[in-house]
Amino acid sequence: MLLWRNLSCLIQIELPRTYTTNEIPVEHEQVPTREIVSRIDHLKEVAGEIPLYDQELDIGLLIGGYCPTALVPLKIVPNEGDGAFTVRLHHGRTVSGPLHIVTAPITNKVTANRITVREIKNVKEIITPESLLQLFELDFNEISTFRKI
Repeated sequence: MLLWRNLSCLIQIELPRTYTTNEIPVEHEQVPTREIVSRIDHLKEVAGEIPLYDQELDIGLLIGGYCPTALVPLKIVPNEGDGAFTVRLHHGRTVSGPLHIVTAPITNKVTANRITVREIKNVKEIITPESLLQLFELDFNEISTFRKI
C-alpha cells in the first residue's frame, strides 16, 4: 500500500496500483511558479497558495485519473477568456492553461509529453540483467566442457 500526503501532512490518500519510471519528462519553464501566477490579475488572490518552486527537486509522482480521490476539486478560480485557471485539490493548487507571460526567449519549440503504462498479463518469462548473465555463464560453461572432450 502506498500512501500520499499533502505538504502540510493533514490529508492522506491511499494510491491505487502505482507504477515507476526512471524519469518523468518535464521542462522547468512549464512549471507555474508563485511569481508567475501572481502576475495574472484574476489569479493573484491564490498565488500565495502555490508552494515555492525549487528547481533542484525532480518531479517524482504524477497523479492522474486513476486516483479520483486526489483529484476532487475543492475550490476553482475560473479562467477569463482564454487565460489560465486554478483548481485547489487535496494536494494544493494546480494551474492549467496558458500563462501569457514570457519568461524565456520565444522559440518555435513545442513540447508534448505522454506517458503510457500498460500491465502485461500472462508473462512467459522475465529477462533481467541477472538472468541474462546466468545464461551467458551457462553458455560459456557448455562450450568449455565441449572443447575438453
